[in-house]
Amino acid sequence: MLYREVHVLLDELADAVADGTRKDYMESVATVPLLVVDDFGMRKLPHTAAEDLLEIVMRRYERFSTLLTSNRPVEDWGKLLGDVAAVSAMLDRLLHHAHVLKCGPRSWRTKTPPES
Repeated sequence: MLYREVHVLLDELADAVADGTRKDYMESVATVPLLVVDDFGMRKLPHTAAEDLLEIVMRRYERFSTLLTSNRPVEDWGKLLGDVAAVSAMLDRLLHHAHVLKCGPRSWRTKTPPES
């Protein structure tokens, strides 16, 4: 399993591009049995984010499990990433065999525990 916040994942990919190890990095991300990408939509992402995330999802599609968390509705993702076509292609693959869990508007962290 590999867990990364989306901005960290994309920063690591940018570093791999800069040091010439992009192919190896993408291979490692693409073949881990479970990739957890957290906090999508919480920070501004680089202009290549849509294409990079699409490539990761395409490489993993129907081969490995991917869990993506966001508190933004999927309808906003194209606008967030600035590339509606790439996001549509990514969502097509992500949602094809997906189990979508909606937790509601309230945070799980803010719920008070039951009294004893």
